[in-house]
Amino acid sequence: MPKKNNELNSVAALIIESLEAKCGHCGAAYISEKRKTLSDLDRAESLFWASYNLDSSVLLDFAERLGVTLADVKAAGRVLRSIY
Repeated sequence: MPKKNNELNSVAALIIESLEAKCGHCGAAYISEKRKTLSDLDRAESLFWASYNLDSSVLLDFAERLGVTLADVKAAGRVLRSIY
C-alpha cells in the first residue's frame, strides 16, 4: 500500500514516538524536522537512519518499541550500511 504525502512508515513512526518520549529538550520544530526527513524513507532506510542518528537513550527506547535489543538495531545498521 503506497504512503500518502508525509505519512510515516511503521518504523519511522516508532522513531518519532521515541523522540517525543525521550528527547525532552527537543522542541516541536526539531520533531517536525525529523518527521519531514523520515517521511520520504522506507522502513529499512528509517532503521538505517535511526541506527546512525539517534542518541543512545532514544535509540534504546526505539529498540524496545520495535521489540528488539539495542545490539540488534546496531547490527542491522551495520548490515544496512553495507548496502546503502
